[in-house]
Amino acid sequence: MGKTALVIGMGLWVQVPQQEPAWQRFVPADSSFAVSLPGEPEGSTRFIASAYGLLPSHSVSTASLEQGQFLVSWTEYPVGAFDTPPAASVFEAARTAVLQSKGEDAVVLHRAALPAGAIGLATVFRTGQGRIVSLEFRWERGRFYQLMAETPDQPEAKAAAERFLRSFELRHRRRL
Repeated sequence: MGKTALVIGMGLWVQVPQQEPAWQRFVPADSSFAVSLPGEPEGSTRFIASAYGLLPSHSVSTASLEQGQFLVSWTEYPVGAFDTPPAASVFEAARTAVLQSKGEDAVVLHRAALPAGAIGLATVFRTGQGRIVSLEFRWERGRFYQLMAETPDQPEAKAAAERFLRSFELRHRRRL
């Protein structure tokens, strides 16, 4: 639990426990996956141009000053778009795009491991502002997933990022 200082009266400082956001489980309407996020998830959908036409890209995210920003997004590709998983270069290009969006001073700290059997790429980098970004791209069942946790460089925040990433689980997709 984080602490914040509170000024009372004539300069008296008292440590007041700061309430951490409650973790909530998110499952999309088709039940295709589940993930836990700190706080109340907010969702959005945008359409991205592709060789397959406009594709809906959905995202759910939360943000808090203490723990950082957490995001999961998923884009579904039409049947037959990929007979096999995308090449490693697709994941590398996606990672490069995120790194560039964070500024020229972003520095890759290390590649991270994906869960056993997962297809994709995971990496951890530091932004020029000193924030730690844990990033995973995954391909599964015709969907491209992006999981990202951008946190302060503090043990509690890094633990929250790890909890978020490890909570992601694929489930049987329900037809809508």
